Amino acid sequence: MSRPQRYQVVGTGVDTIKVSAVGKLREEVIAVLDALQQQAIAQRDERRQSGEALVDSHWKLDGEPVQIRAHGGGKGQWRWTGECPSARFDFGLGKLNGIGCQVRLASPFLWRRGYRDAWDRTETFLRRLFQKDTWFQTSEIHLCADVAGLAVDQLQEKAFVTRSQVKRWHLDDALVMHLATRSPRIEGMPTVEVVRRYRERETLSFSLSAAHSVMVYNKPREIRFKSRDKAWFADIWRANGWNGHDPVTRVEARYGRAMLHELGEQKQEGEKVGWHGLETVAETFAWLDGMWAYTTQDWLRHTLPTSLSSERWRTSPWWQVVQGAVFEREQAEPLQRTKQRNFQEERMLAALLGYVESWSAWRIGEQKLSEDILLEDALADVLDRAGEHYAHKGTVFLEEVARKRKRLGFAG
Repeated sequence: MSRPQRYQVVGTGVDTIKVSAVGKLREEVIAVLDALQQQAIAQRDERRQSGEALVDSHWKLDGEPVQIRAHGGGKGQWRWTGECPSARFDFGLGKLNGIGCQVRLASPFLWRRGYRDAWDRTETFLRRLFQKDTWFQTSEIHLCADVAGLAVDQLQEKAFVTRSQVKRWHLDDALVMHLATRSPRIEGMPTVEVVRRYRERETLSFSLSAAHSVMVYNKPREIRFKSRDKAWFADIWRANGWNGHDPVTRVEARYGRAMLHELGEQKQEGEKVGWHGLETVAETFAWLDGMWAYTTQDWLRHTLPTSLSSERWRTSPWWQVVQGAVFEREQAEPLQRTKQRNFQEERMLAALLGYVESWSAWRIGEQKLSEDILLEDALADVLDRAGEHYAHKGTVFLEEVARKRKRLGFAG
């Protein structure tokens, strides 16, 4: 008799958060941003260096220099843009909607520090730039639970039952299916998309473009093919009981501003979760478990289909584990930065040696390849040409190293 499959949550957290600063920048900060942007524009127009023109603001977030771009963002909505590895800041004068900045925190920062500490550091940074009456509103937040024991490819689309009105399943053969008919008033007509790679189901997306959506996907595969610098997730999973072999599926719920506002208005008696408002970041953090309960219990379920009506299908054992994910217990990865650095160094070394090998092969050309060829000789050849290269760019090695250190988040 086979043993029942064991499922377990091996990681939970906030993977993305976008926050709006409702208030005005200080006058002296506006002057500084204008001056920095002009410097960046001058650098861009000189065209002495490739890539984006960035100027150090001398402001720091978590020790990382925040640099200002030569242009704003959002098709003119934002006048200045600042960035560092941990966050992107879009600044404006707030004349239309009162929002003076929108900041998006990077996933590695949230996992490295934990979402509360990461936001506390960001809020401390922003308060130095804004007037005292500024407050911070959650614009978007993504919650995720990594569950071991079941591969995405084993999930059947028909087993998912949702409150949303699903009109189509986007598959290669354009199969049309009809599911539940109930629809929250802000949902519109969401769809479900299935993404496959090499004929294997990789991602299920529920209402991806809506204010409330869910993605179910193969997290190890996503890391392997798209985000290899996030291999440190395996350490979080192991710390929570992962055996290193079972498949890990990520269930990610995304909440946009419209959905957060909608949840904040739900105060009816009989609701499984009593929402008291999700306007500020603190209010949002206080209700993460309730938001997850709404998404996984009311809005979407994975079930065991029978001949009965889909509304009577029992919730699957795997989804019951998903429903039990808890977000109050933060899981930071303190060694993440070191592991990212080691990965980046290995990748750069491989690229560097590959270029030197190609350089040598090109320089030798039609000549016979000597068995005495040395790496040192190839590097010396590169060094001989470096002065000409930097003279053409109008810069020197020291300046370029300093510039790229700041891009990578290193101060000084």
